[in-house]
Amino acid sequence: GNSTTRSVSIRYDATPPTLSGVTPAPRVGRIGLRWKASPDAVRADVSRSPGSARAARSVVYSGSARAFTDTAVQIGVKYAYSVTVYDAAGNSASRTVRTRPAALEPATGAQLAKPPLLRWEKESGARYYNVQLFRGSTKLLSEWPTRAQLRLRRSWTYRDRRHRLTPGHYRWYVWPGLGSRADHRYGALIGHSSFSIVR
Repeated sequence: GNSTTRSVSIRYDATPPTLSGVTPAPRVGRIGLRWKASPDAVRADVSRSPGSARAARSVVYSGSARAFTDTAVQIGVKYAYSVTVYDAAGNSASRTVRTRPAALEPATGAQLAKPPLLRWEKESGARYYNVQLFRGSTKLLSEWPTRAQLRLRRSWTYRDRRHRLTPGHYRWYVWPGLGSRADHRYGALIGHSSFSIVR
């Protein structure tokens, strides 16, 4: 019946890490995510719904970073992203955001200080594209890039007239070109957007 008793103190961590500022940044063909977590967060999991390969939900990232860019997205689909951060004791905190990829860049209504890079979703079967730029009802530019993007310039010549990208509001449209340019065959409008140049 002899016995010895010794007490041992155990530090039990039941406090979850903090998670805030989960911010989506939709772009053409990708969605970026950023989040803020407390220093004790050692891992983050990002799950997406709908998931990959027709799954209802998939984990698309797991690691220690505070940002992730998802490139396996489709235009027109709305996605829900759940970010869960964990501390060393396994406590967790989660937040969910919903967004969809941008069809065009820059975003409609963007205010810019320099000529933008216009981007759009690549169209299957398109050999080139037709991009038209307007200010008011006046067409200022029509170009035929072979890639799904076009860098505007500060000045250019269109129909023997010199134009400049001065402060103001602009609209642009893009169509897919089918066959050779000599055929003058175009598919349905991919999309249109607008931006403003500010001083």
